[in-house]
Amino acid sequence: MKDVEVSISEEFSDWHPDLVLPNFYRLVPKGKVTLEGNLYSTWTGDDFSVS
Repeated sequence: MKDVEVSISEEFSDWHPDLVLPNFYRLVPKGKVTLEGNLYSTWTGDDFSVS
């Protein structure tokens, strides 16, 4: 996982003035995928689920 920079808009801040966002991380899965249009046809990496 890699760190990411998260920013909020002024509008978001106006709507949620007391909301503190959690830390976010970028998940970079290993493997290759074959795209056909907007669909993928193969995946060489492991299956995973984020819950």
